[in-house]
Amino acid sequence: MAPFGPFEPAPRLALGVSGGADSMALAWLASGWLQARGGQGIALIVDHGLRPESAEEAMLVARRCRALGLQAHILPHQGTPPASAIEAHARAMRYNLLEEACLKLGCLHLLVAHHADDQAETIAMRAARGSGQAGLAGMSACVEHAGYRLLRPLLEMPKGRLTATVVSAGLDWVDDPMNMDPRFARARLRRHGITRLPPPAAAARRGSEQRLAQALPGLVALDRLGVARMDRLAWRHLAPDLRTPALARIALAVGAGRYGPSTAALDDLGSRLDGEEPESATLGGCLWRAGRAHVTVVREARNLPGALLLAPRVPLIWDGRFLLESSQEDLRVVPVSALSRTDGALLCPLRRSLGLTAPASVVLPAILDLEGLVAVPHLGYARSGRNPLLSAIFRPRHALSPVPFVAPGERAAGGELGRGALILA
Repeated sequence: MAPFGPFEPAPRLALGVSGGADSMALAWLASGWLQARGGQGIALIVDHGLRPESAEEAMLVARRCRALGLQAHILPHQGTPPASAIEAHARAMRYNLLEEACLKLGCLHLLVAHHADDQAETIAMRAARGSGQAGLAGMSACVEHAGYRLLRPLLEMPKGRLTATVVSAGLDWVDDPMNMDPRFARARLRRHGITRLPPPAAAARRGSEQRLAQALPGLVALDRLGVARMDRLAWRHLAPDLRTPALARIALAVGAGRYGPSTAALDDLGSRLDGEEPESATLGGCLWRAGRAHVTVVREARNLPGALLLAPRVPLIWDGRFLLESSQEDLRVVPVSALSRTDGALLCPLRRSLGLTAPASVVLPAILDLEGLVAVPHLGYARSGRNPLLSAIFRPRHALSPVPFVAPGERAAGGELGRGALILA
């Protein structure tokens, strides 16, 4: 844990615990680390609902974590499992639930049990897909998000050492059969072994990110509505190796996806922006509109959240972009695009007064109570002049300016949050 410090007195850590040998090793090691510092650990156990026995297994894992002196919370998935892309869906859903729990529980640090074997598999899979140097650097040991840090303290440890640790401690674990299911790419790789492992690219990635962080303030700005405006000429004058990463950072900040678009798709967009003619495209959950001088990027009005409950004084990260909090009960949040035609017409004069395009306004959060629309804070609308929100802040999951990549065993740049810059206009 030393490379991730300093930590606050009596640290409060969240742990992503699946119940497998790796995560039980993490739980046992973290419990000892916390007890020595008077801290508190909270095991977050995601029940994907993909197997009939998953709920019972989640309760078993919770009991085992409590026996280690940890609090335990089961996070059930509330939805129908997908028929395809199960692996990607499960991963995104898992991190969404973990992120929401960290925010609600006030945990600044989330530990996960990725180890050296996972890292090798990740690099090999990315190499097979033709990833660039950023992908071939593997997983960062420290990733900063809005409100918490994702830490991977075991990234240097081989899986065999973690299993031996659990056996030595006398702990039991759960073997998930999906980890060896040949339908999934990672399981197939484990079965056949890693045949090709590229050289480490961490140093190259870190250097590129540092140069990009220096270049971005003169290139692009985000406004409080989550709209990015990029200087097209300045982008064309960037060093060639920074152009695609710059587009990737904009897509992550505006589209708020967990992962950026593919390098090939970004390169294709870049080739279209390299001229001076007007262009339009959709990529990374974003709409890209390029004029001669500037490129405007807004969130695409697709795959927006459905109606979500906004519980009193429980922060909600809506659509991975906006941090909302209220003291009022019986509130729901929907996108403006989901409002009735009458309510939408009510907002049109406000949108025009702000000089805001329709695509940029329909992806904003709208607040409903039992009587209907009560506020759209980013358009300045509040029914009867009453805004029920304590805060409504654009805080995307990924800051526009990258936080430097942290290789396993390297020291993260301090324990503070928020070093990635939004670069707000």
